[in-house]
Amino acid sequence: MDIAKDFQYLEIVIRHCQSAYKISCTNAAFEKAKQLNFIDQKGCFSITGRDLALLMEHDPHIYQNAQDKINRRLASNDPQTNHQPY
Repeated sequence: MDIAKDFQYLEIVIRHCQSAYKISCTNAAFEKAKQLNFIDQKGCFSITGRDLALLMEHDPHIYQNAQDKINRRLASNDPQTNHQPY
């Protein structure tokens, strides 16, 4: 296990939450990452968190394009982004 790399992935996931959810506080972003299951209850990143970090690290253009597409949908109130509970 590479502790430095794991810490870097945690930072990347937290940075995603800060950016995507407009959170300025690192602790709040960490809690959001836990809520979204990017980080488990022990404070380690999950498989989903690792995938997100790897995408952001190795394919930043794909990540940014996806983020931009989501932001455009949210801005236009696209029904695909407005999930209704059952």
